[in-house]
Amino acid sequence: MMTSYSINREDVVLARVFSDVRDGFYVEVGANDPIEGSNTYHFYQMGWHGICIEPGSIFHKFAKSRPRDISLNVAASDRCGEMTLHEFPIGHALSSLHDRNPEVSACFLAGKVERKVEVLTLKEIFATRKVPEIEFMGIDVEGHERQVLLGNDWNRWRPKVLFLEATAEGRNIPGHHLWEDLVFAAGYKFAYFDGLNRFYVREESAGLAERFHPPCVFDHYRTLEECRKEEEIRCLREELGNFRKTLDIGKGPLKAGLAIAQFFQFAFGGNKTAQDGRKVA
Repeated sequence: MMTSYSINREDVVLARVFSDVRDGFYVEVGANDPIEGSNTYHFYQMGWHGICIEPGSIFHKFAKSRPRDISLNVAASDRCGEMTLHEFPIGHALSSLHDRNPEVSACFLAGKVERKVEVLTLKEIFATRKVPEIEFMGIDVEGHERQVLLGNDWNRWRPKVLFLEATAEGRNIPGHHLWEDLVFAAGYKFAYFDGLNRFYVREESAGLAERFHPPCVFDHYRTLEECRKEEEIRCLREELGNFRKTLDIGKGPLKAGLAIAQFFQFAFGGNKTAQDGRKVA
């Protein structure tokens, strides 16, 4: 059973679409975290590799978590050079090359940082690396989608599937009208909208479109949060088993009382740890 790491089950849909690909290549523009909310980590675990582009300070996580990938601490745009990144340390996923203060909740504004970052076009990134055929490319750049699309040579580098976040951050307001004309002009057809992203299939891979539909029971997946809850339950059961053994061999109320105290400290106040080493709240 696959584990879904995406925030909106994008990886579940993509896993179905590319179920017959064993060693694929992906591109994630605005990758944010290498695991949490990642649209590509499932595929990385399955043996795929690709390019992850992330200009934010969260980038340092990629070297340890994704050594097979080409990870770039840059931003993508329609030109090369430098631009100002508006970064939100409390909410890295909101960081953008656009000053979005009016759109961002006040709770995320604390600690906002503005700094210069290197900017490259997709065609420059692809031209300077050995890029095989791209199975899919995801773009999540908080309002900078049009510039990212303009920066690619769509005659040379044509992902089979292209998907972009298509709503205003945190609001159910369509935003694809700002850039969708470029997608159609590049020879892509609309395939699916999941409520957050719009998916497109290149014309020469039109047959993939029929594989798109919402995640369902036949996709056989569980979420990362469900995995963590299962691990927490497993730890509690193990501790309960140890507690029962202590009671069985205990000689007197003092040992039994100590065992009870230890169990409840673990169950309700201890440091419970998930599979990936993170503490479970």
